[in-house]
Amino acid sequence: MALTQTSIRNAEAAGAVDYASKPLRAAQQKVAIAQRLIDRKKYDRAKSHLALAIVDAELAEASAEAKKSALAEDELAQSIDLMKKEIERAQGQ
Repeated sequence: MALTQTSIRNAEAAGAVDYASKPLRAAQQKVAIAQRLIDRKKYDRAKSHLALAIVDAELAEASAEAKKSALAEDELAQSIDLMKKEIERAQGQ
């Protein structure tokens, strides 16, 4: 359970709440199901749900990082375009 919670926290810290909420929510739901299974002493099924939750959390983390990288790339491209225009404008004067 601790490893699963750590994976979810890592995903949240990576920005999954904003950029990958669907897999993050799936991980959280699987943890809730696992907790109910533990309460009913169905440990093997709970372990399976926790393993799946880790996968979902890692997907959320990777997706959030990829989205943030894509946004940073777009911002950089816009900055480069702006600098090129400024250089062209300055050379044209």
